[in-house]
Amino acid sequence: DALSSFGSASYYAQSMLAKKRGDRVLVSALQEAPGAPERAPASHGGIGVGVWHTQAEYTDITVTGADGRSLLNVAPPRDLKGWQTTGGKWEGTEKAIHPADGDSESWAMTGDPNWTDYTIRLKARKQSGREGFIVLFHSQDGSNYRWWNVGGWGNTLARCEAAKNGDRAAYGAGMPFVVETGRWYDLRLEVTENRVRGFVDGKLVTDTMQEPTAAPLLVIASATYATADHTVLVKVVNPGSDPVDMAIRVRGVGKVDPKGTAIVLTGDPNAVNTVEHPTNIAPKPEAIMNASESFHRTFPPHSFTILRLNVKL
Repeated sequence: DALSSFGSASYYAQSMLAKKRGDRVLVSALQEAPGAPERAPASHGGIGVGVWHTQAEYTDITVTGADGRSLLNVAPPRDLKGWQTTGGKWEGTEKAIHPADGDSESWAMTGDPNWTDYTIRLKARKQSGREGFIVLFHSQDGSNYRWWNVGGWGNTLARCEAAKNGDRAAYGAGMPFVVETGRWYDLRLEVTENRVRGFVDGKLVTDTMQEPTAAPLLVIASATYATADHTVLVKVVNPGSDPVDMAIRVRGVGKVDPKGTAIVLTGDPNAVNTVEHPTNIAPKPEAIMNASESFHRTFPPHSFTILRLNVKL
């Protein structure tokens, strides 16, 4: 504002790179420890509706179990008691529910976190905005869920997405779909084990199997050498939602000083810096006391770390 300023998380990341560059790029290799891939647990959870910079309203929301039993009936949904919201407040009327802010990234959730197979039926209407409708399924909380995005990607596609600890990725095939403004749509989502079938006005537009995918290499790393002060700089990015333990081996040196320094930038991926909290996400120095030619270090989730190791050639 007129009196103060603050750095963003990306500013701090760029500042770390600029100040800890080194003048020689070292040959480095990153290897993943062998092991059997983990089998993903069976998906389960409640339901919900959402918007992405769009003003939309939803009504006549029902959930039916695989055995035909009614699990949820919120028509009309003017009472939002028992609903949880993320990204902003939602309001209920005698006819529909909708986000209070028409330009938000927000969703409202309800239901039992132990539900597995079910069919969601609802009506939806877009009033304005960039995209279309979002129907959540197998939702655990605001950061762990799956959803059917109808009119996503700039109101061009219908496709499923999955989120774990706030990290969201699309899966399955996307089908072209454009949501018209001012028109009511009948949406139906059938969730059976790992299969998701989405219908708009009775027409099948999404049919996907949620298949396990190969886990990517969890971290990215590089190394440089600062000639002036005989320092090896190891840069490590852990973009995942779990901590990663790494064995670091420094070859071609005579000795590594046990005492080094780590500069760590980490935090919740949804967190931001503000004027009131300017260093909510900011780099913090940590002492290294066990450095050697071969040592272990755990890198926190959602982090960028620079290790400064003093060496003798």
